[in-house]
Amino acid sequence: MKKRGSRVVILVSSVAAYIPQVEVGVYTVNKTALLGLNRTLSKELAPKGIRVNCLVPGIIETDFSQVVGTGVCPVFP
Repeated sequence: MKKRGSRVVILVSSVAAYIPQVEVGVYTVNKTALLGLNRTLSKELAPKGIRVNCLVPGIIETDFSQVVGTGVCPVFP
């Protein structure tokens, strides 16, 4: 990254990382792990001038979001 001059890493998590859903448990675990990876990498790479950020988008209406649209979930009502 230093040789190319590119010094930014962007990870994409999800609001599901903060509000776990049984229906998409594996997805939730993976998105939560990205938050931890972001914190670790940002501390490790900051001295090298590399920034690490994590985007956490909210709900986007897709076929996937309909899987948990049971009315039980406060995030996916």
